[in-house]
Amino acid sequence: MRRINPIYILVILIIISFISFIQVNNKKIELKANVDRLFLFKEKAKVYKTLSQDWNNKSKIEYEINKISNIYQFRTLNISRINKYKSIELKISTSEEKLLENFLNKILNENIKINKFRLTSNNLFLEVGFR
Repeated sequence: MRRINPIYILVILIIISFISFIQVNNKKIELKANVDRLFLFKEKAKVYKTLSQDWNNKSKIEYEINKISNIYQFRTLNISRINKYKSIELKISTSEEKLLENFLNKILNENIKINKFRLTSNNLFLEVGFR
């Protein structure tokens, strides 16, 4: 019966340990990449949650539109408002372009979803959605 040389056993153990260290290192790199993707996903989920809460909240959108409409300088505007199931339509007619521009800036600075937008020199049409 022949005996196995101890050097062969030592070489095989070194090779196995080398391969296992490489695999563990690769798994660590994969884990770090997955953790980074998880943090990005969580950040995007938070942004999505806040936007969906803001855009789907009908009372908040109506409050913001009423707040802007009741500003002293915009009381002279002819604002017609049509409430629909999934949106609010605003039609504004005036001869003062500066007032239209100011009103538009106020609306665009709010966190609301604008479905349709049409602007001429004397008219402004907005459809603000909340679903």
